[in-house]
Amino acid sequence: MNLRKKLYYLSLESKGIYYRLPIIFALFFFVPILGLLYFGLSYNFLEDEYIPVFILALLCSSLAGYVMIRRIFDDIRKTSASISDLPRTLEKSGKPAATNELQGIVQSFRTVEKELRNSFTNLEKRGSQLATLKELSDLCYVTFESDDLFAITMERALKLTNSDVGSVLILEGKRRESFVVHATYGLGDLVKKGDRTDFATSIAKFAVINKSPLIIADVETDHRFGRGNRPHYATKSFLCMPLKGIHEVFGVLTLSRKTADIPYTQEDADVLS
Repeated sequence: MNLRKKLYYLSLESKGIYYRLPIIFALFFFVPILGLLYFGLSYNFLEDEYIPVFILALLCSSLAGYVMIRRIFDDIRKTSASISDLPRTLEKSGKPAATNELQGIVQSFRTVEKELRNSFTNLEKRGSQLATLKELSDLCYVTFESDDLFAITMERALKLTNSDVGSVLILEGKRRESFVVHATYGLGDLVKKGDRTDFATSIAKFAVINKSPLIIADVETDHRFGRGNRPHYATKSFLCMPLKGIHEVFGVLTLSRKTADIPYTQEDADVLS
């Protein structure tokens, strides 16, 4: 492995364009000149009166070509330096540094392309979120039936988080001692509209008490609960979002299974907030 690294370090691939420039110039200039001198001395045609003129013209044209190539290399180096500064502001990763200017340009464009793809994906997500908000806002002018709004809100929440099991629980009772199911999806006959759940024994109460989203990656290992998962939830990950009114929290929106079978994250809670 060390020998391979040493060989790579000594090769032209690991060098910059200014290191390669003299080698290229030598191949295109010094080698032909040396060959010309060798044959001139061997066959004695250097005594021709036009040979010095030819050599002088060759030297001048080679110098002009070298200057032109050097300017092109300068432009490549400046372009590489200016482009390479952009990815440093976009991401800080452990990627190996480019060994030459051309690789640096390619690497910079790949980084920019990656950032643009990520930005485009985020814009699509934000567009979907804004469309959902607009749709819910429009529905508020169409119907005042709370259960319809709960059902539609839950449906949009499932779509935004790629979930297929959820419910809306509203606090009821004089002392708000129980949750009542007002909308449900994906639970079949196990949880139906109108079912009641005791507030004191429900995990969802923590979202009400703290007035903030409750994210549970695994209910069986979470030190706050440490109980077995109920079979009808299918997965061990939950997300409980408090439903806030003007003065207080009046219920929760619960999501309990992602279609990709992965735990809920803070990003999901931010989307629903």
